[in-house]
Order: sequence, then structure tokens, then C-alpha cells
Amino acid sequence: MRCVLGFVLFVVLYFGSCTTLGEIVRKTSGRAAEAEVLRKYHALVAVGAGVISLFCCSVPTLLERASRREFERLEAEWNR
Repeated sequence: MRCVLGFVLFVVLYFGSCTTLGEIVRKTSGRAAEAEVLRKYHALVAVGAGVISLFCCSVPTLLERASRREFERLEAEWNR
């Protein structure tokens, strides 16, 4: 389920970022510049969206593992 949510988050971030970037460029430089900027930077936007969605999907697992280790450490100290 986390993978599906991560993919959805990636798609939303990618298309939202491309749309926003395109709108900003179009307002300042025109439609041709918009196409050029999106062609040039779409890979950077994709990598950024991928990193953010991967981070958001992996944080709960990392926090759960850290919490479990801390609990086991405290339990071992308590049982001494």
C-alpha cells in the first residue's frame, strides 16, 4: 500500500511541479520558453519528486525500527 501511495505522491508532485514551473516561465517569457524549460528540467523535477516520495514512504518504517530498538534497549535495562 505504501508503494501505491508513493507512486501517487510522485505523480502528483511531478505534474504539479511541471505545471507550476511552466506557468511561471510562460508569464515571464512566453510559451516557447515554457516548452524549452520543461524539456530541459523535467528530469530534475522527476528526480526531486522521486526523492521526496521515496523519503515520505520510507520515514514511517525507519521511525518504527528506531522506536522498536529504543523499546528493546529500555526493556533490557529495566530487566537488569
